[in-house]
Amino acid sequence: MKSNASTKRIELLIIFIVVLIVSTACLFPMTLSKHWRGEVAGYQYMLQYEELSEAMANGHLYVDNNDIDPKLLAMENPYDRNERERLDVSYLWDHAFYNGHYYVYFGVVPEIMFFLPFRLITGQTLPAYHVTQIYSVLVILGFFLLFYEIRKKYFEKLPFIVYLFLSATFSVISIWYAMDAPAMYCTAITAGISMELFSLFFFFRAVYVETEYKKQIRLAFFGALFGALTIGCRPTIALANLVVLPMLFTFLKKHKVNKQLIRDLFFDVIPYIVTIVLIGIYNYVRFDSPFEFGQSYQLTLGDQSNYNSGGFGVAAELILPSLFKVFFEPLTIGFPNNTPSLNFAGIFFEFPILFFSFFLFFPQVSKKYKEMGIRNVIIMLFILPIIIAFAMVKWSPVILERYKLDLYYLTSISSFFAIGTIFSFIKNKKGKTAFLIFMILFCLYNLLMALLLFLNPHDLNWTAEDPERLRSFWRTLMFWKY
Repeated sequence: MKSNASTKRIELLIIFIVVLIVSTACLFPMTLSKHWRGEVAGYQYMLQYEELSEAMANGHLYVDNNDIDPKLLAMENPYDRNERERLDVSYLWDHAFYNGHYYVYFGVVPEIMFFLPFRLITGQTLPAYHVTQIYSVLVILGFFLLFYEIRKKYFEKLPFIVYLFLSATFSVISIWYAMDAPAMYCTAITAGISMELFSLFFFFRAVYVETEYKKQIRLAFFGALFGALTIGCRPTIALANLVVLPMLFTFLKKHKVNKQLIRDLFFDVIPYIVTIVLIGIYNYVRFDSPFEFGQSYQLTLGDQSNYNSGGFGVAAELILPSLFKVFFEPLTIGFPNNTPSLNFAGIFFEFPILFFSFFLFFPQVSKKYKEMGIRNVIIMLFILPIIIAFAMVKWSPVILERYKLDLYYLTSISSFFAIGTIFSFIKNKKGKTAFLIFMILFCLYNLLMALLLFLNPHDLNWTAEDPERLRSFWRTLMFWKY
């Protein structure tokens, strides 16, 4: 027992050190782009959360001072970008505009958790990229905690070093774009991912780890709390709460349904009810509808005012091609400024380690999932990225690379289950050693992919600011002058 306790302490210490290393490696690149630090004149439109904290501190939700261009107020359809440009209208880019006011349509939870308290306490604005850094650390921690519990429950023979590499790799994959363009957009996205990961951590412990009923109910409450907060971060990520349904089904199979259970389950649902009501009120005050988050009223690339009435971000005949592009677009190499750069691709080709999620369809793996009691959860983890990707197509005029962050972490979890299950099938020592070496090298390859995608000059990132940085990287790597 002492030996086991000592081993556990050593493992936890190593995990703490690795989390620090991975966090440092992910946070430093977020400081590199002056644009996303808000230091470049003319890019103040990236300060929506900072604007909202000032507005809330002054007692209102709109983020203007009634200094709106009269031409914008007079437009019949202010959401038509071409018409705005034709009339030479001055407006705030990527804000929601409704009833003569500008609003911030990004999820309000980061505002309540960090931006507003910071302003009220210090009187200063909190740069959004710092909040993205905080949420990114929570994402990394969430992966290491969740995978630790999964390994302890199902895959104790999975080598500890493989667990570390997988946790680090899937963490980086799930936030890589936030490293590239950390402010504002990725603030809401990383907030949602971190909340959902902790939700899954608590729900997993409640259903599959703990055996004491009262502890299960308490853990499920925290799972519901973090899951509910996801709704106020990013609605598409909040769709991942559907994974709770098969978990609930498993939980109910273990317990007799009676009045006490119903009361306890209602207690666990309270965070969802309270959060949904509060967000509904917040939406209604701004947009006269509890179900409108501001998506329909964006002043951005395309007119999205008709999407909620059945319209799509892309033409209907392009829905399937758009979904294919999200998941399976092949890798290509571009040459911006005559310098090689890895172009964005489908998530499975950007990070091929995610292909392990398809092992769900191998009969032997599927049978093992059923024996473990988690097959329905794995199926939901596989389906959810498709549902979320469809929501992207439904609600966005164009699918941007950062939107894929909504998908990586879910596929990462199902891939971790697959890798652990495959390892459990290997019986001989040589096979286990070969698999260990393969997984470490494969993780390093996927981490290299994250680096190469990070270097793609795009979206005002570090290499887009100064193309010579990309050239210098290749000079160093290839010993070849471009």
